Amino acid sequence: MQEPFSISCLFHHELIFSSADFEELNRDYEIHMSTGKLIRIGLGLVWGVLTGGFKMNSLKQFLSASGKAGQVKAHYQAYPASPVEFPAWVAKASLLWGEA
Repeated sequence: MQEPFSISCLFHHELIFSSADFEELNRDYEIHMSTGKLIRIGLGLVWGVLTGGFKMNSLKQFLSASGKAGQVKAHYQAYPASPVEFPAWVAKASLLWGEA
């Protein structure tokens, strides 16, 4: 019987959060994703779906969360310089967090 391609398997195959990723996360508070690394992760996830060990729904949720993380980062990097712009910034942040 094939081992399920679960979250623990993603860690085991170092598709997500390799030891180098954890070091970078501790040092820089984020993981920098090169094109090659993104391709390797993407191919690994697709392989998991094609082999039946990782569900398509899980892949969709992963991609959605990754996209949302990018939107949240960009939004927080665009923190307003003026207090006048703050209410609109908060409103958009609330949408991104699903609070609105």
